[in-house]
Amino acid sequence: MTCVLLDIPDDDRRVFVAGDGLEADVLVACYDRETIPDANLAWRLVSDGRTFAEGGGGIGDIAPGAARKIASARIEIPGVDRPVKATLVVRVDGIPANEWDFWLFPSRGVRDGRGIAVSPSLSTAMSALFSGVSETGTPEAANAAVVVAEAGSPDVEAALARGCGVVAVGKAEGVPNASLGWWFMGEQVGTALLDHPVFGDLPHEGVLSPLLFRVIGKGLPLGDGTALAGKTPLMVGEGGTDCFAYVVESERDGARLVESFGLDLLSGKPEGTASLDGMIARAGGAFPP
Repeated sequence: MTCVLLDIPDDDRRVFVAGDGLEADVLVACYDRETIPDANLAWRLVSDGRTFAEGGGGIGDIAPGAARKIASARIEIPGVDRPVKATLVVRVDGIPANEWDFWLFPSRGVRDGRGIAVSPSLSTAMSALFSGVSETGTPEAANAAVVVAEAGSPDVEAALARGCGVVAVGKAEGVPNASLGWWFMGEQVGTALLDHPVFGDLPHEGVLSPLLFRVIGKGLPLGDGTALAGKTPLMVGEGGTDCFAYVVESERDGARLVESFGLDLLSGKPEGTASLDGMIARAGGAFPP
């Protein structure tokens, strides 16, 4: 049995922004009886038929033996118009090809946040992503189109009472599920997401994958499930210690409430920010869509 492997120094990183550099070592584990002579390496970073980058070259003979480095690849992440899932395909002569998935995001920058009011506890994190946001309780926040509030705070009910859409940001605690394990992957397993505008441009696959590990943490226990009563589940994750990640939405007299638990929206990581952008756009729209 012979296989091609990939070693990324920051091995929990599968998400990149335009202009980033992806550096990886290509390894081969060769347990065949015979040497593969004059082998060549070829790699391509592709998405939906588009080739973003490619490279390779001769690597000489590959003798039988344990996994060892045969080449390095440095890929500059190209500009993209929208977030995409891309696949790095690596081929070595005489060995089955192997592939790895990544998410590529455009450079976002700080967006115009006028019209968004935030709970004071979230103000610092939100101001790193949006300019011109106001804090709840101030005169500037009175005419906000959307309120981003700490889940469970009085700001949620106050905003809904005046017909304002709300994104309620709940806790996302614990160490991210950044590594695989035997039988058990971490605090969140089995998470499923709908293909829904609430997640913005996040190019997720509908299930928990290594691409999403960095922003999935501990949410809230569902208990008997009453936390979902009267609400539409958009993301639900099974928790290894009775803590769940979930995103739900509901309606109050024409105002939309989007609640998120266990999904780190304010880390500044592009996959979390894309979800936050989607939730703000969703909460600010008329209900129903």
